[in-house]
Parts: sequence; structure tokens; C-alpha cells
Amino acid sequence: SRTCLQKLLAMGIHQARHQPLGVDTQVFTPDHRDRWLKRRLGLAADCRLLVYAGRFSREKNLGSLIAAVEMLGNPYHLLLIGDGHPISASSRVSCLPYQQDAASLAALIGGCDLFVHPGQHETFGLVVLEAMACGVPVLGVAGGGVAELVDASTGLLTTSGSSASLAEGIRALSDADLVGMGCRARHKTVATYEWDRIDRKSTRL
Repeated sequence: SRTCLQKLLAMGIHQARHQPLGVDTQVFTPDHRDRWLKRRLGLAADCRLLVYAGRFSREKNLGSLIAAVEMLGNPYHLLLIGDGHPISASSRVSCLPYQQDAASLAALIGGCDLFVHPGQHETFGLVVLEAMACGVPVLGVAGGGVAELVDASTGLLTTSGSSASLAEGIRALSDADLVGMGCRARHKTVATYEWDRIDRKSTRL
């Protein structure tokens, strides 16, 4: 991310260059979404299904995200995909293991309404781009690499990673045009972060 680049430059490492990651937009696509995911999780069709995918570790701030979902109550439910530290049991949270197969991950993310990334210290945030490529809007925190990927047309950035701030952001996005945001998120990812485009940029560095 450019945030990491600026930190390196400030340390006197002037040979560093900005090199973003890319996404396989043929795998991470709305066409692969699991249309029956809510049913398979035992959730109502009108549930607002939020999703996080990644490591379950302290710096990911999952405790605040779970607390935010519990604060919100119905119709919100959170799907956590990954592994790591144990997650506290909650009736509003479902957990699935790390998905080694990218197509399986794309299907799960695409079957959700909103991707939420509560961490504030991401060096880049590749999974955010994968969610956007799946046509899913993103709620992130205004800090780290995620803040460079999400804008008002594709999602929302909260001012902090507190449970109250995350709950406010989730509620605000739920009242927005999620379908339209998802389409714009997909378009932005294909236009800017598709792997072929990233490869062409890297060869010019």
C-alpha cells in the first residue's frame, strides 16, 4: 500500500516502490456467488449477512466486530471465514474454516450482503479487493491499506474500529444501495486491480 511506502520512505528506504496486489477477477466474480448461502446457514432470506474472511487474530479486531453485530440485533448476522484464535460463541455469528480453494471462498463472500474488515493496520488488504471483485460492498476502517481501496462509491470507512463505530457504519451501509455499490466495486476492481493490469504496471517499474 502507499501507506507502507510512506513509512519506508520516512525510514530512509528510498528504493522502495509502490506495487499493489491483484485479483483474479475470473474466480472472484458475482457469477460464482452462493445464492443459497443464507438458507444453508439456517438464516432468514431477509437477514443482512455480513462476512469477514482472514486470520482470527488480535490485530484483526474481531472482538469489536462481534460486539457491533450483537449491538445491532436483528436482522444482522455475521459469517467469519478463517482460522486462528478461538471465537467467542454467539447466536449472531457463524464460523466456517479457512477456504483453501479460491472459488469456494468467492462463492461464500459473494453470497453475503456486506464485507466488513474491522482491522486498522492492514499492509494492503487483498481480501477486500476479492470481496469487491465479487460485487460485495465493503465496510472498513480509515487506517492502513484498506482505506486506499474503499471509497464512498464502493463502501464506507469508519472513523475507528470501535464496536459503536462499526455498528454505525453497518447500519448506514444497510440503508444504502448495496446492489449499486457492489456493481461499482466490481467495476473498480476489474478496471484497476485485475492481475493482467497489475502485471503490465509492474513490468514498467
